Amino acid sequence: MYPNKIAYKRPVTVEEIRRKYRAHDPSPATKRRTTDRIKALLKGSDEFKVDNTKLKPREAKAWRKLDFCQYMFGKPYDMNYYAGDYMLGPNLWCMMQPICTVGGEISANLRYFRPNSTADLETLRNKLMEINSTFTQYITNLRYGVNAGMVRTVEQCKRGINGLTESYPSIAFKGALGVYTENFMGELLDSKFLSSLMNNTDEANKWRTKYGKTASESLREFALEYVGKPIDNLFRYLKDEHAKYCVPDTVSSGLASLPLPYVYVNVSGKTNDTEAKKLFQARLKAPDMSYNQQPFPANESDEDAHRLCRSDGAAMIFCPTRWREIQKWFVKALEAISLLDPRTVNMFYFTGPKITTPNCPIKVGADYNPSASANYESSGASCLQSCRYNIPFFSENYGPVYEEMSTCAHEARPGHHTQVQGLEEHFRDKCGGVISWVDNINYYVAFTEGWGLYAENPLVGEDTNVYDGIPLEKYGMLKWQIWRALRLIVDSGLHYKNLTRADALKLFADFAWDTSALAELEVTRYQSAFGQATSYMIGQQQIVQLRQYAEKELGKDFSLKEFHYQLLSQGSSPLSHLKNSIERYVSCAKDKTISGCSDVLDPPKRRTRPTEDKGVLGDYIYRNNPPRLPMLKHYV
Repeated sequence: MYPNKIAYKRPVTVEEIRRKYRAHDPSPATKRRTTDRIKALLKGSDEFKVDNTKLKPREAKAWRKLDFCQYMFGKPYDMNYYAGDYMLGPNLWCMMQPICTVGGEISANLRYFRPNSTADLETLRNKLMEINSTFTQYITNLRYGVNAGMVRTVEQCKRGINGLTESYPSIAFKGALGVYTENFMGELLDSKFLSSLMNNTDEANKWRTKYGKTASESLREFALEYVGKPIDNLFRYLKDEHAKYCVPDTVSSGLASLPLPYVYVNVSGKTNDTEAKKLFQARLKAPDMSYNQQPFPANESDEDAHRLCRSDGAAMIFCPTRWREIQKWFVKALEAISLLDPRTVNMFYFTGPKITTPNCPIKVGADYNPSASANYESSGASCLQSCRYNIPFFSENYGPVYEEMSTCAHEARPGHHTQVQGLEEHFRDKCGGVISWVDNINYYVAFTEGWGLYAENPLVGEDTNVYDGIPLEKYGMLKWQIWRALRLIVDSGLHYKNLTRADALKLFADFAWDTSALAELEVTRYQSAFGQATSYMIGQQQIVQLRQYAEKELGKDFSLKEFHYQLLSQGSSPLSHLKNSIERYVSCAKDKTISGCSDVLDPPKRRTRPTEDKGVLGDYIYRNNPPRLPMLKHYV
């Protein structure tokens, strides 16, 4: 169903990749066939009667994960034909959208089309031509959306371009010629890629005679014509044509108001933004509540700055004020992490057979996406590089300073770093086969973000004394608890109850005391990445309820370390499986003679190394570096 991701399949051979790989096909007909096939699989799995008590923990988790069929095999956006959201265009982070991963798929798959002959290079050319079809069809889908009334708001459209830019930065800023410096094209355009063909004089001459160019010249032309120009055309379409159909927030705020009854063109006028009620207390508005004491220069905040300041080195040169001030934020973040870490020693196993916490270090860095909020990136089991807590470089102001403790609890320890990197180091399924594949390809945002919020409160907010004597920081924590509760109302309201953007902003002004640019960006986020924001509070409440259940049932025998081990060892799992696994753990803790309890209470010795990833069978060039699924960012 997803031939564009064949390189990530295990086991897989070079021959299978060459035979089955096709570029992502966003056509409605393909989406409908895929959706119908997945729904049929889900219906078939529902007909099985499974006795969970007879399953090993690994088997039970794998069985519960079959429900990812509901989410298009882990692709909740743009793939369900009947949802129609594939006509809306990129969301603000280009999150979980197939059009945003085409570059990585080019790199992962086309490395196995290294040509040895004229015929091989013609095959590679044809595969690159499919990329052209991908982006051409995507633009067609957006035009369908205009005619069908499936369009985003003005602010969502603008932020969507920022998200797409993160996937194709060189083309976004340099035009079609930027394809030559895109990371995902690096191997194909390296001179070594054509070495076998060029060393075969007969085939090299045959190509030149047939096409009037060297193989290298032709490959660069293919890259430009079939990859660079189509992606550039998408950016041009979004900016120059599609933008005029994006509607004000007075017309639409989310899915609840779609499809629109009319095609709107160049609708002008301001949104119904209400005047701030000035609920901020003077202390919260004071200059020292931000790391920057003065507003940032305009030339470090405009679109030119977004284009120029895309890396640390460039930011030092072209955005020196922002670069200087963000160092203060980095220092504060590291201080918060160092304060939080020792307060978690009684919450987790740090050594022994049930070790839960990761060993890979975490560093603080800047995220140069203008639409970014604070986020976390894990490193992988081998920790080839540090994990990252990313801070948004282009925030209107840096801060507020009183929110950093809560944000670090969410993104670092005991939040995402503990859970996500801990999963990579300790709990990934390493036995191979289909179960390992299912474990790796799944991502359950309710558990991941629910854990992040649970880490903020109650783990840090109630179970430690970190906020004693610093009431302003405690206010920051409470504000973000309120904020996540408001997400439940705003996200569902925008997309089901016709809540307007102005209504949403008013909720944040009235209850979170926030009328800043962050509130504007956050509402755009909820409009754009519908459903994601509700996962935080839903997941947190489920975890809290499971903890309360275990505490009540086990009484004095309850162990917070053991509860967290039992929870986190499930990896990224649906909430229904977490409930089943904790209930089974409690039953076993009360009666160790129940069949299968030894696997729950005394898990078998972990593999120190995973089953060897044989990568792509028959691949001798990249056998030590097979295609791997990209790591996700986890947002606050």
